[in-house]
Amino acid sequence: MPFDTRNRRRSERRDGASTASREHPVEIPVAGGRIRAVLHLPESPSGSLVICCHGLLSSKDSPKFIAGARAMAQAGLGALRFDFTGCGDTVCDAGPSLVETRMRDLRAVLDAALEAHSPTAPLGSHFPEGPPALALWGSSFGGYVSLLAAAEYREAVKASVCWATPFDIGSLARAVESSEILREHLSPIRELGQPTELSAVPPSRRVLVIHGQEDEMVPWPQAVSIYRRMEEPRRLLLLEAADHRVTDPSWRSLAIQATIDWLRSHL
Repeated sequence: MPFDTRNRRRSERRDGASTASREHPVEIPVAGGRIRAVLHLPESPSGSLVICCHGLLSSKDSPKFIAGARAMAQAGLGALRFDFTGCGDTVCDAGPSLVETRMRDLRAVLDAALEAHSPTAPLGSHFPEGPPALALWGSSFGGYVSLLAAAEYREAVKASVCWATPFDIGSLARAVESSEILREHLSPIRELGQPTELSAVPPSRRVLVIHGQEDEMVPWPQAVSIYRRMEEPRRLLLLEAADHRVTDPSWRSLAIQATIDWLRSHL
C-alpha cells in the first residue's frame, strides 16, 4: 500500500515569487508512485543545483525551505525542494525502514539531477549543458540522510549543509515510542533502520554544520560531533538563541545567508 500520511499544515503562500515562471513543478518516479518537487532556477542559467531535504514531519512547503530555495535562486543557485514519501504531496510505497525509505527517495532525486541534461529525464532540459554541480541542504532528519547521501555520492555531491541534525538517531526510536503523532506518521514503516549514527559512514568534505543552542529536539553538542567527524574544509556555526526549527526570523536569515555563502564558495 502507498504510504499516504500527509502533513496537516500547508504553509506555502501562493503569492509573490511562488507564481514566478522560474519555479517549476517536478515529478520524479520512485517505487509505488512519484516524488513531488519544485525546481527553483535563477534568472541566468545555472550550472548548480542544491537538493533540499526536509525533516521527519515536515515537507517541501516548509517556510524555511521555501525561503531558502528562493534566496538561493536569487543568489544564482538552482534549488530543488521535494517531499519524502509520506510527507506533503508524495504518496509512494514505504520501504522496510525509515532510513531506507528516505535514502531511496533521495537517491531517486540525486539520480534525476545527474540526468537533468537529458530532455526525457524528470528535470527535462533545464540543464542542457550537462549535469549540474550538486549540493545537499538538509534539516534535522533530512540533514542526517543528506550526510549519508554525501558519503555515498562522494564524487557527485560537491558540498553539504546540515541544520539541527542529529549525529545519533537512536533517540528517535525512543521518541517514536513515546509520541502518538510519530507512531501514527510512521506506522507503515516497522523499523528505524541503519545506520543509527554517523560514525558508521565515511566522513564527507565541504560540510557546513549549523545548529541552534536552544534546540529543544536535538542537543547542540551533536553538531560538534558531526563537525568533528567531517573532513576539511568544514565549518561549525552555532546560533546562540535559535530553536530546532530556527523559527526566529533573524536567526533564520543568518543561517540561510551562511548556507548560501558556503555553497557558492564550493560549487
